[in-house]
Amino acid sequence: MIRRAAWLLLALALAPGAARAQGAPEPVALASGYAPDPVRLEGRTAGARPLNALAPSCRGYVGEGPNHVLQLDTRFGFLRLFVVAPRDVTLAVRGPGDRWRCSGRPLEGAPREQGGFEPGRYEVWVGSLERGTEVAYELNVTEFQSVTPLTGQLDEAAPVGGGAELGLDVRAEQGRYRDRRLRRGFLPDPREDGGRSGGELDVGLLGGECEGHVSPRPSHVLTLRSDFDYFRIQLADATGRASLVVRTPGGRYFCSSPDAEDAFVDQDAWPQGTYHVWVGNRGGAEADRLAYRICYTEVRPAEGGVSCGSGRDGERASAPSEDAPDAEPESASPEARPDLPPADE
Repeated sequence: MIRRAAWLLLALALAPGAARAQGAPEPVALASGYAPDPVRLEGRTAGARPLNALAPSCRGYVGEGPNHVLQLDTRFGFLRLFVVAPRDVTLAVRGPGDRWRCSGRPLEGAPREQGGFEPGRYEVWVGSLERGTEVAYELNVTEFQSVTPLTGQLDEAAPVGGGAELGLDVRAEQGRYRDRRLRRGFLPDPREDGGRSGGELDVGLLGGECEGHVSPRPSHVLTLRSDFDYFRIQLADATGRASLVVRTPGGRYFCSSPDAEDAFVDQDAWPQGTYHVWVGNRGGAEADRLAYRICYTEVRPAEGGVSCGSGRDGERASAPSEDAPDAEPESASPEARPDLPPADE
């Protein structure tokens, strides 16, 4: 606890450009897919006003107004707010319709509120347990369940935005191979398709862990028609040679780890929307296009995971023909027919 408190006080003192809660707070506008994630806001508790005078079920002493205001421009299927401080503090959120949230269970000792949030204005009240006590704190706002007081943040190496300047078709409505539209709870799980990796564009220029060469047009366009608490995209049958790049609806890129034997991307809290998926070849722009299998699942590895590719029994779509590496619409294989409507699950 002493080490944690010392770290926090140092961070509060040195953090550059962080917003402090002083006077009337400026609204912080957020839309799903925002970056960087988490958003961190500094402040201090100060006040003698019992919070239960505003909301009977809420604890703590606060000032005359909220410490922070969030303006959510889109719906969030999952959003988490938590407060890190050297002493115990309380957290309450007042949303549209005068609805209060202040009963969340602590997360690693930090007060939190989380769940689905509709668009609108949200007031964030951070209070002390003792009247008039001033406590420095840091408010964290994140879309990801993997972000906690202990983990602190997502991998800062994940690139954000861009892609079009490299030649990637970030506005494509159809992929080179089979597209999918999935809702939460889809069956069977996993869904599996095929394609061929590679192309002339080097996605290593995106930064982070992105690597490999891809075609400008996405390999697949994935539409999530509901929010997912967890989702995983995994490759098979191109072990150690294929890479995976996923562009989220908010413009963030997630790339498979170079150390992964079978490339995959997984995250908590995938919001509904359109995802562009490129499957790359680590062998360079002139390397042969590699046949691969791609699987979509919402089963976590800790829950048993799923098998994908040649190791999986059951019916699978055939890989594109060697004679049609670019998968133009006239190709006979289902994956190489971007003119077909995507599978609707």
